[in-house]
Amino acid sequence: MMKKLCFFVLCVFFSMGCGYQPVSYYAQSIFNDGVYVDIIMNASVPESGSMVKDTVNNAIIKRFASSLKSKDEAKSFLKINVQSITQTPVAYNQQGFVSYYRTNIVLGIHFENINGANFDVINSGYYDYSADFTSTLVLDQYRLESITQATNSALDKFISQVAYYGEFYDENR
Repeated sequence: MMKKLCFFVLCVFFSMGCGYQPVSYYAQSIFNDGVYVDIIMNASVPESGSMVKDTVNNAIIKRFASSLKSKDEAKSFLKINVQSITQTPVAYNQQGFVSYYRTNIVLGIHFENINGANFDVINSGYYDYSADFTSTLVLDQYRLESITQATNSALDKFISQVAYYGEFYDENR
């Protein structure tokens, strides 16, 4: 009998917890049943626009547990400006050739929803990749993949910011 009582008390204690809520909880308070994403492309790397948009769309569906909507149906709007994408060498081999590159991306993100919540952030992300390939096609594939990974890095920061703004927005409704 004592074990059952202790177990019940522990269950009640843990269910009350410390008030932790997952990011998707706060994202749902901001991303009200549908998001429209607008990407402003970077002219220097035009193929990155579709990759960035795909990466953002995946984050909205998988990480924010929301859905994508048309501009007319959406209740939340993300405008993402790909401000810069740079590829810089970070390591060289013994012969003096580049062996690793770093892709840096800077995203200006504007968010607003129909409830009046809005915020602007500028996030950067990076990803390192190997350049030790004899094929330029493989190297180009890695370069494009690194843009996706750098975008994911910048979106990870945005997800934390959404949790912060979501908590703030949720408390001040």
